[in-house]
Amino acid sequence: DEAASTSHSPPSQLPSASRKEDRPEVTLPHRKRLDIALGPRDRRAHAYTRLLMEAEARMS
Repeated sequence: DEAASTSHSPPSQLPSASRKEDRPEVTLPHRKRLDIALGPRDRRAHAYTRLLMEAEARMS
């Protein structure tokens, strides 16, 4: 019994997922970040707004 209990190591504790400094920095293109952050309806609205702003910039 004693040999069996010493052969098993205690479970190691997993690192906390809530600590920001433990998470690696991920760099994504700006448009890809928006795609991830926004839902489908928001993506359509964002694309429409972007097109309007680009058209306005071309006119000025």
